[in-house]
Amino acid sequence: MFKNLLENGKSAAINALLSNKAALALVNGKISRYGEVLSLRYDESGLHAEARLLGSSETVRVSVQKLIFTEECSAVKLCGFSSSTPWLQHLLEDFVAGKKFDMPAEARPFLKPLAKFF
Repeated sequence: MFKNLLENGKSAAINALLSNKAALALVNGKISRYGEVLSLRYDESGLHAEARLLGSSETVRVSVQKLIFTEECSAVKLCGFSSSTPWLQHLLEDFVAGKKFDMPAEARPFLKPLAKFF
């Protein structure tokens, strides 16, 4: 029971940070060439996003099981993907999984409180 309370508190704290417009702006700044993230949410199974890709009227869902931030939050690695579309999941596994992505300096203060939960 105590573990569930802690997990619920952790999820609520992360979701409060993710609901901030700055979080969506950060992600959308990185993927604007491909589409737009409409929502972000966290639970015990990972980070979940709903997005609309350019040229498509349908939304896709993507989940990331693990994020690994560098100590100073200057970069992040994404690991373990699932997607509502198999081709997107394969693309993420082939070109995104385990690779390090630099984070903008202005985003690091926002990421530091978030990083400790992953």
